Amino acid sequence: MGKKSIHFELWRDENTGSSRLRGYALARELRNRGYHVSMACFPSPKLPEADIFVFQKVVPTLERLAELKSAGKRILFDIDDNYLLDDVGKKRDILSFINAVDLVVVGSNLLLETFQAYHDRVVLFENPLDILPQSLPKKLEPLSGSLGWVGNRSNLPSLEELGLLEKVTTITSGGDIEWSLSTVDQELVKFDAVLLPVIRTKWNYSKNANRLLKCVGLGVPFLASATPDNRVAVEQLGLDPHRFLVEESESWADKIAELRANYSEAFSAISKARTVAKKCYSIEAVAGVWIEAVFNEQPKASLELTPASKEWFKELDVVVLDEAEQSFLQHTLESLRISEVAYRSIQVVSPYDRRELKLPAAVRLPEPGDDFFEIYPRLCCSLGSGTGKRVLFIRAGAALARGFFLSAPQTTADLTYFTVQQETPALKCCPTPPIQVERLLMEPYEPFILLMSAEVVQKHLAGSERFGALGLWNFLIRAYTGSNLTPSHVSDPLVTAIPGALRGSVVDHYVQWWKKRASSVAKDLPNTRVEWLRLQKLWHGMVISANHELFAKYCAVILPLCFQKLAHAELQPKHEFDNLNEIHMIYQAFKAVDRSRTFTRLLGFCRVFSSSFAIKWKHLRRRVNQTHKRAKRYGDLT
Repeated sequence: MGKKSIHFELWRDENTGSSRLRGYALARELRNRGYHVSMACFPSPKLPEADIFVFQKVVPTLERLAELKSAGKRILFDIDDNYLLDDVGKKRDILSFINAVDLVVVGSNLLLETFQAYHDRVVLFENPLDILPQSLPKKLEPLSGSLGWVGNRSNLPSLEELGLLEKVTTITSGGDIEWSLSTVDQELVKFDAVLLPVIRTKWNYSKNANRLLKCVGLGVPFLASATPDNRVAVEQLGLDPHRFLVEESESWADKIAELRANYSEAFSAISKARTVAKKCYSIEAVAGVWIEAVFNEQPKASLELTPASKEWFKELDVVVLDEAEQSFLQHTLESLRISEVAYRSIQVVSPYDRRELKLPAAVRLPEPGDDFFEIYPRLCCSLGSGTGKRVLFIRAGAALARGFFLSAPQTTADLTYFTVQQETPALKCCPTPPIQVERLLMEPYEPFILLMSAEVVQKHLAGSERFGALGLWNFLIRAYTGSNLTPSHVSDPLVTAIPGALRGSVVDHYVQWWKKRASSVAKDLPNTRVEWLRLQKLWHGMVISANHELFAKYCAVILPLCFQKLAHAELQPKHEFDNLNEIHMIYQAFKAVDRSRTFTRLLGFCRVFSSSFAIKWKHLRRRVNQTHKRAKRYGDLT
């Protein structure tokens, strides 16, 4: 079997350091080793055929990513900047991407630690020496008093903050010397020393020691801020950190004077370190590390929870609802990392006998009953029977991403939603859950994952078991309005879900349940879609009746929102029952306000609000009347 082909999607051209070193230089070395390598600046109009795709500091569209995943391609994400910082504004997109990639390759030790909190397989790939093959090292000469600085222009404030009285020549875009890939090496060797100050921020401290290594590779003495990666590089090169690194408490002017006073010793130390740098950081050396990491399957890194996080999970009761005939349960339980995380309890509520799955001993799996719909009262019972401080409800098919174990213990709200991202092939995030009470009341909501305090569960869950599959919706309505709580929503995609687990109604699951128990009975069941609408309307009406005063209070807000939604929807024949169902829900909500009114009066009510919600009244009236006639024809509205 020949060597695998690799395609690099690169951030920018060779004038950009990260793309030059982590893309173009690496690609050329891989070609020298016999690999078939292609590369292009992102985004390529059409991706070539390849076995491995490397996205260097760029994120493809979800459609393109899904296409690659469906084709079984291996996907790598190479990153050397900390885009997971909240103030950068890219965290959600990056997490959505790395949830789907096979390997994350980072450029610094701090990035390694950061990304390991969100992905199971993260490796460190050091930048190779950024020196042209023809560049000659600096020779020891009498001091000229010249000091230099090199870097991206955006980092010039770090030099200005030093407040040095003497001149420091800058090599950068628009600097004293214009930066050029072909001349930067020969300009650097002219200086007595190069200054590499860094302002202490999380972004800057996530950078690698690329500029420091460049100075060593050219034999130029330097002074650099004592960042994490600069410390590692100096130690590996065998250099004295007290001589070449500047702590925050130290004076740069004093360190410059000290370096000049012992210049010959410093120059000699840099010359020795140059040999080490060429051995450890040459493109040949780092390419070997890259090949080892990419072509040998990396084991999943174990979780490293803090003592506080461990105690938090010990007070967490987990309840898994497993409705579907196709078993997604194993997928969910594996994501709980039961061997690494100790929970208060784990319960599974299912109409099926899942004992053949050989579940871990920590999982409680009651025997299934004789009625499929028993699972919903049992679910409420399980949610309310926990003895911990908090409860996690999760549907089978969902999986906790690694980042969940970092973020969940930091939540303080009594009720927290988590963004759910679908796995291959969709890779899209599910709609935002209803945080406002009026949005929650608009239509039934069935959460996919929900973290709750035990106090809120004990206070508001009672009685919800009689509302079937909408029991949790009733619980949320009571919790929103009865505890004066403010739900929180973790927008980062820390939970993934098998797309199949997101599809199918309760009645679909019910039919599958009958097919497994008695296929002859399943054949005689009514149309599942119609039956689901009937059941949903029944439960919906029961929830409205139970919360009559609440729906009356919010009716003035709910109804215009519902009609706004309907006004922009297409009433197609194939969606007839869906439209009918939505109209019926609005109708039920209206009847909860005053049962003496009629459906026609509802139209007059909405006319008042139509202008503020930009609804064309004639268009809306035609749509509602059309759907109302269908409703009467099918006997669903009386």
